Amino acid sequence: MINHNPYPLISILGGTFDPCHLGHLHILNCIQETFHPEINAVLPCKNPLHKSNTSGIEHRLAMLKIMLKDTPFSIDPTEIDSNKPNETIYTVSALRKKWPNHSILWLLGDDVFSTIMGWKDWQEILQHVHLVILERIQPNYNNDLLNYLKKHSQAEASVYQRPFGNIIQASWRHPEISATRIRSSMQKNHPTPQLTKGVATYIQQQQLYK
Repeated sequence: MINHNPYPLISILGGTFDPCHLGHLHILNCIQETFHPEINAVLPCKNPLHKSNTSGIEHRLAMLKIMLKDTPFSIDPTEIDSNKPNETIYTVSALRKKWPNHSILWLLGDDVFSTIMGWKDWQEILQHVHLVILERIQPNYNNDLLNYLKKHSQAEASVYQRPFGNIIQASWRHPEISATRIRSSMQKNHPTPQLTKGVATYIQQQQLYK
């Protein structure tokens, strides 16, 4: 797709990345091939609000640096540098302040999107970014969420026409890779082909997930 957007395009994939894996790389490659953003970045969550026993940010950041080495993808430190709780509204508003003249894509799985109406100030998120929903588990959305989706859904090309405000439902298929299952496999010393060699070596050296 050719970028005719008067605003430079930035794509952000947030997550815990505990650990980062080939599924994340697949998403980044899909975004690169579809939208050709100026910046295609992952944004690690420093302190996940709804997860416990998460590896320290220093380990998750180190694994991301290993996986993304020699790729065109980068790491955005917005949540790492923030003193606020890692609420999405705080993050997307900070991104908008950082890039006031850009079109920003905020990627999230359909399983995560299904919970959006429980987030802090969720109605304000589209005032800062476009949402790109990645098909994962195809959950059943309630009627309110279906209406919200219908109201804001647009084609992929819409991100080239305005800097925020639309929802794009990505049609790409993704490999079924779960960080939870990867951690479980590593606890049992099972092979983990879903990881890059460098990340797998780092996990073994640091004795993570043991």
